[in-house]
Amino acid sequence: MTGEGTCQWIDGTMYVGSWLNCVKEGSGVLTYSDGSKVNGFFYNDQPNGKGSKVFLDGSVYRGNFSKGLFHGSGKYK
Repeated sequence: MTGEGTCQWIDGTMYVGSWLNCVKEGSGVLTYSDGSKVNGFFYNDQPNGKGSKVFLDGSVYRGNFSKGLFHGSGKYK
């Protein structure tokens, strides 16, 4: 799978965005089964670079990700 597309897993997790060789690569939105959501850039199937994560309680992180984790500068509200 390469290009733009949507994938929904059995647990309800869904990704809408860019794919390259069956991995999340480029801009997209990943919505987890618990309803939390990551919006931003993905590299090698994980959030990398600028993005945001919205948690169930309404708190939001906006900033940088590296290998799926918050990294470098960002703000958490």
